[in-house]
Amino acid sequence: MKRMLPFVSLKRFIATFSVLWFVASCASSTSSTQALMPRDKAVSKWDAAVEKHIPDTQRADQLKPIGHRLIELTGAIQSDVDSLNTKLMGLNEKYDSTDEQLQQLLAAFSQKRNSAFTHYKEMLFSMRGIVSAEEWKHLTKHTFIVKGL
Repeated sequence: MKRMLPFVSLKRFIATFSVLWFVASCASSTSSTQALMPRDKAVSKWDAAVEKHIPDTQRADQLKPIGHRLIELTGAIQSDVDSLNTKLMGLNEKYDSTDEQLQQLLAAFSQKRNSAFTHYKEMLFSMRGIVSAEEWKHLTKHTFIVKGL
């Protein structure tokens, strides 16, 4: 006789499958951290854009270190995603891995990710508070900052 999965377990399976599919689809044969601009180059590009588009040196001096921290955080977030991908592949290779192991892995990643994204958002709003809308437009056009924020 076939055992039917409870509705809750089916929903959890679909959610888990969706997350795994998303992470696997984002993975590539080369590490995604290699795709990031090297830190020194990103910092140089950020500083040059700030100096070019922010005429007030006091505001520019406030903005630069926040951008540097944002660059560091972006690299850390990408490293966390790469680490999750590696752990998920390892878990997938184990035939006897359990749903609980997967849920624990995803919960740990989510907690870390939520904290990082909170810091990321706070830095973006801090930077936006220092510059005008027009200056922000130029900075997002010429740097790593996500457009539309």
